[in-house]
Amino acid sequence: MTQVSTQAELQAAIAAQEADIEVTADFQIDAGQRITYAAKISSGAGGPYTMTKADGHEGTLFLIENRGSLTLSNIILDGAKETHSGTSTTGSLIWVPTGTLILDTGAVLQNNRTVQGGGISCNGETSPINIIMRGNAAIRDNVAYTGGGIYVFFTGESSLQISDQARIENNECTGYGGGICHNGRPQNTLLMSGEAVIANNRARNGGGIYVYDSGCTISGSTELSDNQATEKGGGIYFVGTGLQIDDGVKIQ
Repeated sequence: MTQVSTQAELQAAIAAQEADIEVTADFQIDAGQRITYAAKISSGAGGPYTMTKADGHEGTLFLIENRGSLTLSNIILDGAKETHSGTSTTGSLIWVPTGTLILDTGAVLQNNRTVQGGGISCNGETSPINIIMRGNAAIRDNVAYTGGGIYVFFTGESSLQISDQARIENNECTGYGGGICHNGRPQNTLLMSGEAVIANNRARNGGGIYVYDSGCTISGSTELSDNQATEKGGGIYFVGTGLQIDDGVKIQ
């Protein structure tokens, strides 16, 4: 395990492809950190610690490429939306054009402002993308034009899985998908299960979830509550043929 307390130490650990990185202090990030291997980042004793988008940096905090993998647990990424314009198309807290992202227990993506995907943006053509939220991971208080919490637009193979007590809440966008905007092809899937919650998100269409031409299965005791749309689909707006919502799901 490699401990880091500054951006410079984090960059050095990533450059050395350290597999297990422990953050031991709050610090700012002013450049996107490229993940091209299997990395895990978590807080040490006294955490969770916060990595915050520095003033003047409009881009992402982490970029996963070359089929890399990033797991976050007990750590907060903060976009400092009060001091950022949100005009960058690559300004999500985490940008995933290829590879795997796992938000595990205690991982929080919050307070970001951008164009697509306040917390996470996934877009690409060929390489598989896998996004997993589990434990009590949260994406909250983000603002975007489309996909307030998560934005997916992918013509290859992708999977977005939200389970356990994971929450996507209090995000907003002026376009599609206050919580999640999921576009792609029928083989691309959005899966919700366990006791996952999407709540108090706002958009023009699809206050909680907007899905276009992708598969969507919502099961277990999941909940879509108090989401709002100014036009259509307060809870969910779905365009396509692959929607399944089980009996135990609460939409209100």
